[in-house]
Amino acid sequence: MREQHLRLELLLVIAAFAPPPVLLLTCFLTPWHDYSGFMIPHCTAASLVSENKVLCHPASADSLSTSAAQEDHVSMGGFAARKAMTVVENVEKVLAIELLCAAQAIDFHRPLRTTPALESVHAAVRSKIPFMDKDRYMKPDMDTATELIKSSAIWDAVAECL
Repeated sequence: MREQHLRLELLLVIAAFAPPPVLLLTCFLTPWHDYSGFMIPHCTAASLVSENKVLCHPASADSLSTSAAQEDHVSMGGFAARKAMTVVENVEKVLAIELLCAAQAIDFHRPLRTTPALESVHAAVRSKIPFMDKDRYMKPDMDTATELIKSSAIWDAVAECL
């Protein structure tokens, strides 16, 4: 269920890459149509979601008999825990990419304002990551956005408005 929700969220991000008349946003969330913009982060997010689908396969399905066939199971708890941690880390990265896309989309709608909570989140993002006005290597931005999520800075920005 959680993975389906994440796929739905990713589809919402994909919608941001639709032609401009559909969502009133520029293609790839860039000021000019000849830039790749957020296309590569989008591919990264799609790849991470696909990886999570594989990682969510039950570890117990790979259990083998051991000890001269006297035991019919082997604990896969450690392996399952490692897979679960990887899934969590991947979700943090996907959410960070979505956060970057949302901030960029909000900038394209200026001077309009959104809710106080989203304005606070936008300010938190923009305090660390500038508007993408031309193509650039996005990994540092994605890493910074991931740290904003992991450090609870985004939650703190929203909590001020609750």
